[in-house]
Amino acid sequence: MHPGIGEQLFWGGWGTRCREDGKTVVYRMCDDEPERDGIVVDVSEDEMIGTELAGVHRGRLFYSIVKEGLSEPVIRQLCDKLPDCQRTVSAYADDSLPYLYIENGQHLFTLNTSTLKFLPSLKIEINCVYSIAGVRNGIVTMRGITSYFDWYRMTARLPEEWATPVHSEYINAEIFAVFKD
Repeated sequence: MHPGIGEQLFWGGWGTRCREDGKTVVYRMCDDEPERDGIVVDVSEDEMIGTELAGVHRGRLFYSIVKEGLSEPVIRQLCDKLPDCQRTVSAYADDSLPYLYIENGQHLFTLNTSTLKFLPSLKIEINCVYSIAGVRNGIVTMRGITSYFDWYRMTARLPEEWATPVHSEYINAEIFAVFKD
C-alpha cells in the first residue's frame, strides 16, 4: 500500500490521513473506513510540529519528538489534550495490558498508561534493539542488530507484574507525545 497525498504510514500497521475537513485521523491499515473509524488528532498543527506517530494504545495516541539531554522517561503536560513522555522510542502496546513498552536500544521502559507512571527500566545487555515485536505470556520479543549489521531475534521474561492482563473500558481518545533525545 502506498500512501496518498496527506497520508503517512507507520510501523505497526498504522497510518495518518488528512480528512476533507482538515482534521488528521490516525487509523489501522486494516480499517475499512479510516476517516470514520480512525482517531481524530484534535490538536493544533503547531503543537504537532516535529512529532512522529510511535504507537496507539487503548485509543490513545503516542508520538515521538526529539529532546536533548534526557536520561530517563518523563511525563509532562504539553497542552490540555497532549501529555507527553520523553525518550527515544520503538514502542509496542497490546490493549489487553495496561502498558506501553518502549525501548531506546539499551533499556526497556514500561509506561503504565492507566497511571501515566513508568515502571523501573530494564537494562538490555545486547548491542542494539531495533524494534519490539510483541509481548505474550510475560515474554517480550525484540529484533536487534549487531555492530556488523547482523539481525537477530531475542526474547526475555518480564517481571510478573508487567504482564498481568487488565480488561477495562477505554472510550475517550487521548494524545501523548513520547519525546526522544
